[in-house]
Amino acid sequence: MPSLVFINEQKRLCFYKFWFYEIFEYSRQFIDDEALEFKLYLPIECGMDYVSLEELNTEEFNATYKMILKGLRKYNDTDNAFIANELVVKEWIALIDELEKDERFEG
Repeated sequence: MPSLVFINEQKRLCFYKFWFYEIFEYSRQFIDDEALEFKLYLPIECGMDYVSLEELNTEEFNATYKMILKGLRKYNDTDNAFIANELVVKEWIALIDELEKDERFEG
């Protein structure tokens, strides 16, 4: 069963469940805002395999982007409990690329 990331009304990304959880659970440690964490991770905590960024304001969207980017950098740079997987990294980069195309992105 695929997992989904809803970026905006026009863009959705589909991931294998393992890759989805690898990306979002690893990146979770880099989120600084409890309210944003609740908003992002509520569907996952309720057993659903999706994250929605559609309702995030510009500040929340960019904080989420930074969390995901920081997660990828740390994932690639350190030995950790997660086994670095080339396919996961490619999907992670694809997600970052799509986030950078969103109108809320502030490079």
